[in-house]
Formats: sequence, C-alpha cells, structure tokens
Amino acid sequence: MKTALYADLLCVRQLSKTHIGLLVFFSLFAFVTQSPSFLTLALVMICAMLPINLLSYDKSYRWDKQALLLPIPRWALVASKYVTTVLALGIVLLSMLGISGVYCALHPQDAFAELGVSLVLSAAVTLLLLSIYLPILYRFGVEKGRYVILVLVWIPILFGFLMEKAGTNSLLAPLAAMLDHLNISMLCGAAMVLVLLALVLFAMSARISISIFRKKEF
Repeated sequence: MKTALYADLLCVRQLSKTHIGLLVFFSLFAFVTQSPSFLTLALVMICAMLPINLLSYDKSYRWDKQALLLPIPRWALVASKYVTTVLALGIVLLSMLGISGVYCALHPQDAFAELGVSLVLSAAVTLLLLSIYLPILYRFGVEKGRYVILVLVWIPILFGFLMEKAGTNSLLAPLAAMLDHLNISMLCGAAMVLVLLALVLFAMSARISISIFRKKEF
C-alpha cells in the first residue's frame, strides 16, 4: 500500500503545477468578476480531473502492468487512488476556504459562512461523482470510460434543459424556497451529513473498483 500510495503522490507532484495554475486562474477570475461561484467550480474541476490523470499516467508509463510484477496486492493499487483523491480533495478544500476568507474580507457583501458551506457541498458532490465514475474507469479503461462519463454528465444536463422548455421546472420551486428559509447552522449540518454520506459511498465505490480490478486481465 505504501509503495502504491508513494507512486500516486509522485504523480500528483508532477500534476501539481497544472492544478495550482487552475487554482490561481479561477481564484483571480472570481476576484476580478466578483463571482465566488468560480471557487466552487475550481474545486470540482481540479478534484474530478485528478483520478483520470492518475490512471492516464499509469497507462502511459505502464505502471499498471509493471506494478503487478511487484509484491503489491491489486487492492492496494486501487485503494491508493482513492486515498490520494481524498487527500487532494481535503487540501484543495482547505485552500479554497482560505481563499474564500480573503475574498469575503475584500467583499463584505458576501458572507464567508455561506461560501464555506457551498464549498463543502461542492466537495461532497465531487465525492459522489467520483464514486460513480471511478468504477467506470476501472471497468472500461480511461479512453472508453471518458465517453461513458460524458454521457452520464450530459444526460442530466439535457434532462434539465427539456424540463425547463416544458415548463416543469416550477416543480422545484418549493424545494428552492425551503432551502432559502434554512439558516446557516442548518445548512452546515446538512452539508456535514452529505459529506459523511459521500464518504460512505466513496468507500463502497472503492470496494467495487477493487473487485473489478482483481478480475481484470492484462
């Protein structure tokens, strides 16, 4: 496990310049346009891209095949990806919370508590998305898996567009009104519950990916 985790952390180190660049770009864009929502977008994009990049590096350097010749169990090769992703998500989340503090200090009209909750919710949603598409990547591979993920992403977008055209988006109005009436403490509690749920599903996703990888032939 330590060897596999170390290899993944080395890959993250190589990718860190790209991720830091994205972090700086979206942060500056949020400050210039006074749109803090770009901070949550940066968190989702950076953390959602990481597992795909790690698996792509494994395939490019043939680490996925060479590691099988070493005394490393297959479950460890998969588990290291999940552990690395959670660590990276935590670091990015803390970084974005720090940047949000600076943003709210310069723009008092935006409350740090609300922006912080939105970042935590974005982290939870990112974990939920990763829980779905990581097993897909292990099942179909990086190349085919990307197309499957695109389909999964575009289906809800098209569904929402069709609902809006049909005028059925008013069905969600009561839910939006209820969320507007929740105080910040209730929103924080809901965010923490969603994070815990996402972590449980992420662990279940890891078991599924391990099962797929164990049966995979190279």
